[in-house]
Amino acid sequence: MNVPLIASMDGWSPKGLPARVISSAKRSKKWSILPVYTYEGFVAWEIIHGSYNSQLFVNFLRHHVIPLTSPFPGPRSVLIMDNARIHHHEVPLRLIFCLQLTVP
Repeated sequence: MNVPLIASMDGWSPKGLPARVISSAKRSKKWSILPVYTYEGFVAWEIIHGSYNSQLFVNFLRHHVIPLTSPFPGPRSVLIMDNARIHHHEVPLRLIFCLQLTVP
């Protein structure tokens, strides 16, 4: 019976010395960062353990993004987001529409 090994027995070390583990391969808890970047640089950000969902994204918009924006065509009136699922939630889109921000 061929049973695969859980830990690899391969490694590298100088000739005549045993291979040793220097750092643990244990994964740490996931971190997520949500930045606000303008032509002036980073102006706001939030870092959390875990992943963002729609509600956390809406809270970030309300507390970190919207206070920094102005209606189009004013300064900081264009909001660029990638195609992440949380960006398509109805509440953020309504917030953006009500503030007359432009999303290209």
